[in-house]
Amino acid sequence: MLRLGLFLCFLMIGVSAVQAQDKLEGLWKGTISDGGLESENSYTFELFLTKEGKRLKGKSYVHLEKGKVIEMEIRGVLYQDQSIYMADVEFIPLEGTGVKPRYTRKYQLLYRPSIWETTLNGYWQEIIPTPFFDGRDRGRIFLKKVKKNKA
Repeated sequence: MLRLGLFLCFLMIGVSAVQAQDKLEGLWKGTISDGGLESENSYTFELFLTKEGKRLKGKSYVHLEKGKVIEMEIRGVLYQDQSIYMADVEFIPLEGTGVKPRYTRKYQLLYRPSIWETTLNGYWQEIIPTPFFDGRDRGRIFLKKVKKNKA
């Protein structure tokens, strides 16, 4: 009987830990670097994702200086190893604050769900016809899941 009680206790702890993990869907906030993989130049970056099966879609927001924002529609895929491939598919002009991007990007990210801090980190690179060109722009992305406020 004691063993059954301990088993049920550990089972409930496990179930509550799994339920406490953040989901991939929703708002992510962090930084995106510009000017190469080692660059210290970064901007505030937001990503809003929805998921249908393995397919991802959403919007990305790069906050430039002076209140200017680049908003892009994105699409991608979540793989079984929790890696993500996404690409910009359409520029969304924002009235008054919208800035047209110099190029479109593709992203390679790793989703790390956790009961403490869920992260989405990786790399981006400029989409160009010659992907091995050294002048192609690329950078890093570091994001944390924005937790919902419970009212």
